Amino acid sequence: MEANRNHPLTHFALAAALGLLGALDEARNRCKGWTCAQPRLYHPRLRAHKYSDNPIYRAGRERLCVGLRLAGVPEG
Repeated sequence: MEANRNHPLTHFALAAALGLLGALDEARNRCKGWTCAQPRLYHPRLRAHKYSDNPIYRAGRERLCVGLRLAGVPEG
């Protein structure tokens, strides 16, 4: 985050991690505003991209989507 505060995926990843940790208010505040600015980063698009067939990678990507949902990022 220190290297580039304007990179939305960094904010989404932090929001997802906070959501998974149960810090829902902080997670929602972290991604507030980014969901409107970056509509292509919604869950269906994240799930649809198959950058790898590696099951460990796929499980991590699914966990990211769960964290984003907990953080309040719309699913579609």
